[in-house]
Amino acid sequence: MDYKIDGKVVLYINVPDSSEVYRCNGRIYDRNEDGDFDITDNSNLVADMYIRKRDIHIEDKIFPYATMKNLREDLFEKARKWAILKNENHAWKNMSNEEIVRTSGLYREDVMTQKKGLTLAAILLFGTDETIMSCLSNFKTDAI
Repeated sequence: MDYKIDGKVVLYINVPDSSEVYRCNGRIYDRNEDGDFDITDNSNLVADMYIRKRDIHIEDKIFPYATMKNLREDLFEKARKWAILKNENHAWKNMSNEEIVRTSGLYREDVMTQKKGLTLAAILLFGTDETIMSCLSNFKTDAI
């Protein structure tokens, strides 16, 4: 997005967190509120970055405003049927959709931020097309 501020154009680009450490021209940069800092030659800061990023998994991202209404009932039924075909006494047989989501870890609470809600994994597995596109608007899937 671009904004005009005091007659100048400011570009806003959202760069989501990643579990990877990337290099630009052979240098490692760490981003914080004040900018991007070259940490290549500071082994302690590079190690800290690897430790910090080790726990980032995009599928665990919490979408606090997504609700069960954003998920498709028919996909829960399919998943339930497949689970029962593999094991006729599968726990999902008698669970509600909400129970499936919670017991599968597809609904989480982040104790660091106190965010709670459906995860991206829940949305990708059971979400409506509109919800998936809303959560991952920069991804498009084409079928041939």
